[in-house]
Amino acid sequence: MNAGESPRGGLDSTERLEAHLRSTPLAAIEFDLERRARRWNPAAERIFGYSHEEVRDVDCFPLLVPSELGSEVDQIWQQLVAGRGGGANTNLNRTKDGRTILCRWYNTPLRDERGEVVAVASLAEDITERAAAEREVRESRSRLAAVVGHLPVLVWALDASGEVTFWNDFAASTSGYSREALRGTEGGCGGLTGRRGSLHAGPEGTGRDYDRWELPLECADGQFRRIMWSGLAERCPIPGWASWGVGIDVTDARDAEEALRRSERRFREVLETIELAGVILDRDQRVLYCNEFMERLTGLPRDQIVGTDWVETFTEPDRRAEVSRDMREAFEGRAFTRRVDGAIRSVDGSKRIVSWNRAVIRDSVGRVTAATALGLDVTDARQAERELSKYRAELERLVHERTEALDESRRRLEAAERLAALGELAAGIGHDLGNMIFPLRCRLDSLVDRLGCSDPDLAALATGIDLLDRLGGSLRLLTRERERGARLARTDLSSWYAATAPLIESLVPEAIWLEVEIADGLSAVGVESHRLTQAVMNLVVNAAEAIQALGEGAVVDRRIRVIAREGLDDEVGGAVVELVVEDSGAGMPDAVRRRALEPFFTTKHRAISTGLGLAVVHGVARNAGGRVEISDREGGGTRISVLLPAVDEASLRPGEAVTLRLDLHDARARALHRAIAEALGFWVVEAGEPADVAVSDSEPIAGAETVAELRAGYAQLQRERALCKGR
Repeated sequence: MNAGESPRGGLDSTERLEAHLRSTPLAAIEFDLERRARRWNPAAERIFGYSHEEVRDVDCFPLLVPSELGSEVDQIWQQLVAGRGGGANTNLNRTKDGRTILCRWYNTPLRDERGEVVAVASLAEDITERAAAEREVRESRSRLAAVVGHLPVLVWALDASGEVTFWNDFAASTSGYSREALRGTEGGCGGLTGRRGSLHAGPEGTGRDYDRWELPLECADGQFRRIMWSGLAERCPIPGWASWGVGIDVTDARDAEEALRRSERRFREVLETIELAGVILDRDQRVLYCNEFMERLTGLPRDQIVGTDWVETFTEPDRRAEVSRDMREAFEGRAFTRRVDGAIRSVDGSKRIVSWNRAVIRDSVGRVTAATALGLDVTDARQAERELSKYRAELERLVHERTEALDESRRRLEAAERLAALGELAAGIGHDLGNMIFPLRCRLDSLVDRLGCSDPDLAALATGIDLLDRLGGSLRLLTRERERGARLARTDLSSWYAATAPLIESLVPEAIWLEVEIADGLSAVGVESHRLTQAVMNLVVNAAEAIQALGEGAVVDRRIRVIAREGLDDEVGGAVVELVVEDSGAGMPDAVRRRALEPFFTTKHRAISTGLGLAVVHGVARNAGGRVEISDREGGGTRISVLLPAVDEASLRPGEAVTLRLDLHDARARALHRAIAEALGFWVVEAGEPADVAVSDSEPIAGAETVAELRAGYAQLQRERALCKGR
C-alpha cells in the first residue's frame, strides 16, 4: 500500500482534510503565536485579497483588522493564546483593496502533546452581503408597516368570515369610520359598499379576485364617495387576512373628467372664432381637429387636414426629426419647447412662417392624451425683422469701426504729444543739470586739493552733487535713446544682491518683513548694476509706503517679496529674467495703474515725490530692451514685474575692458565701488574669478573718504592700466 493511501485505496484523513480546506468557501487560516499565517487557503485569498506569500512572514492583524478594532481583537487573541478562548465572534475586517467587510470567525487554540497552545486555527466567513440583506429585510418590513398605515389610498383586509380586520388611516379619514367602528362588520363592509356584492365576494358575488371595480362608499356624513376597488382573495400571506385590497378615491377625478369635457367644448368654440391657427394632435401625431383659420392658412378643407400625419404633411423635411422627437417628449410627460416657429406650405406653394404656442391635454389621472397648438402667422413680421436687423447690424458695424479708428487716433496723438513733451522736458532738465554740475564738480575737486578730504562741508557738497548727477541720469532714462555703454552692461543677480542687500534692506521699516527669493545660477541681465539698484530701490520704497499707508491697526500680512526667476516672453523676444516686487498694501486702482509709468505722475504730495520712481524703473527696463508689468497680487496688494532680457557674457564683454575684482569685506563699500567702477568702464567680475586688477581692504583706493576721491582713484587706476596695456 502506497504512503498517503487509506486501506480502501482512497485518500487518508490528512489528505481529505487538505482537499476540504482547499475547496471550502470558508477562509481557513492557521496563525502561529506571532500571528503569521502558516496556512492560508484559496478562500482566504479570495476573501481578503492577500496571497499566502504576502502574509506568511508578517503580523497579519494590521492587514486584516481596522485600527479602531485593534485593542478588541488583541484581547480575543490573548484569550486564545492563554487557552481560555475559542468559539465564534463577528467583527469588521479590511481587504487588500481597502474595502471593509463583515466576517464571522470560528477560532480554536491548537495545543501540542504537552497541552500548550502553539497555534490558533480560524475559519472565517464573509457575511457582509448576508448581513446587509437581513438588515434590508428588517428595514423593508418596518417601512412596509409604516407605509401601509399611511398610504393615501384605502387599504382594507377581511378575515375568513368577511369581517373587517384592517382599515388604514386614509380609509378612516375618507369614510369617517374608524377601524374600531368597523371591527366585526359583517359582509365585507356591508352597509358601506351598498348592494350588488361585497369586497369579499367581488362584483355580483363572483367570489373571484378583481382589479378594477368602481363601487360607491357611503361615508359617516351621509355623502357617497366613488371608490375604485381592487381586491385579492385566498392569496394573502398575512395571518388572519383571508382577503385584502386597496381602494382609490376617484370622486374628484370623475368630477375633473366632466369638467374637462365641458372645458374641451368651450375650447373648441373659442378655436373656431379666434384669428389663430388651431390644431389638436393625438399620440400618433395625427390631426384630430383643426379650426377655420387653419383651413384658410393652408388652403385645404378640414376633411383633408384631419387624420393626416402632422410631421409628414406640415413640417419642413430638414426639421421633421427634431419636431417628431419634441412631440414624443411632450407625450411622455417630459419637458418640451412650448414656443417654436415653423414653416407651413399652402396649396399654392407659398410658405408661411407660424409662431406656435404648444400645450398638452391630460386625462383625469394626469396621462397626456393629446397636444394642442395655437399658431400666429408672423411671415410678414419676420421679413421686416430680418431687414431691420440687417440694416441695424451694418450701421453698428460702421459706427464701431469709426469709433475704434477715432479712439486709436486720439490715443496715439495724446501719447505722442505727452512723450514728446516729457522727452523735451527731461532732455532739457538733464542737460541743465549737467551744465550746472560740471563747474561745481571742477571747483569741488580744486577745493579738495587745497583744503583736504576731511572737510565735512566739502563731503556734504560732494554728496549733493552726486545726488544731482543721479537725478540727471534718471531724467536721461526717460528718453527713448539708449544710454551709451548700456549694451555692454552685464549684471549677475545673485552677486548683485549679495553686494546691495544691506542698502536695500535699510529701506524697509522694521515693522515690515522683506522676503527675497533670488536663486543661484540665473542668467545675467543687460543692465548696469547701479541702474538695477536704483530701480529695485524705487520699487521697494513704493512697496513699503503702500503697506504703511494701511495704518498700524490694519490686520495684514506686512510683507514685501522680491523674487527673481527665468522664463520666456514673446514681447521681449526670447529668454528673460523676471524681477518681481510684491507688496500687501491696498492695491493700485485701474486709473492709477494706467498712468503709473508716466514721468512726473504721482499720487503723493508734490513736496515728497517727483513722480519719477516708476518712470525710472520703466526707463531702466526699456534701455535694457525689456518691459514692466503692473498687476494685482493674489490676496491683495500690487505686483510689479520687470522683465529683462537674459544676456550672454561672452557676447557682451568688450575686448579692451579692464576686468576688476572687488575683495572688499563691507557690502556697502563693495556696492559703491562696483557702481563707480562700472560707470567708468571697468568690467567687474565675481569673487574668485581671474581679473586684471583686484581691490582689497588694504588698497589705498579702499580708504577714499568721499565719492569724488573714489572716482578719482578709479580713474587713475584706469589710466595706469591703459598705459600698461599700451606698452
